[in-house]
Amino acid sequence: MLGSHEVRFSKVEFYLITGLRFGVVPDTSSYVSVDNGLHHRYFGGKDEISSFELRDVLRRGEFQQAYDSVKSYLIYMLNWILMGLDERVKIPIWQLRLVDDLDGFDAFPWGAHVYSHSIISFKHTLDGRRERVQRRQQAKGRDKHMVEAYNIYVFKIYLEDENFGDFPFSSWLMTLKFRKN
Repeated sequence: MLGSHEVRFSKVEFYLITGLRFGVVPDTSSYVSVDNGLHHRYFGGKDEISSFELRDVLRRGEFQQAYDSVKSYLIYMLNWILMGLDERVKIPIWQLRLVDDLDGFDAFPWGAHVYSHSIISFKHTLDGRRERVQRRQQAKGRDKHMVEAYNIYVFKIYLEDENFGDFPFSSWLMTLKFRKN
């Protein structure tokens, strides 16, 4: 309930907003590195890759193979746009392994993966909010009328790559933040 309104954010609403595919998320530990794949070409096969390292690769723009820029952007968009992860979080290596197979990456049930992480994030973010609102309502005068809002902003994104013109990869940007009025 949000005030007197019943609110629902199920897989159906998530799919309608994002268009991301649902299904059973496979065991990602079985993904193996491709010889001379993206993970090896740009990160030396390291066990941990930071967002800063990936951003550095993207900024340099010196890609060895035609789709490397697209693959790099897919990883970036997945982690820091769709998932909204903190920049200090390391890139899961299985994603770098999977992105070398663009058909496999496209077929992956990203809706199920991102949705489950989003729900956990929402629950974590909202923990304690109810108690703070109740304390505020009981307070006399001070901060009594302060409102906390949970906003989700959605933007369509298109990538343009100099190697092959417009690449119509569409994704959704979900930025979650609190605003105090």
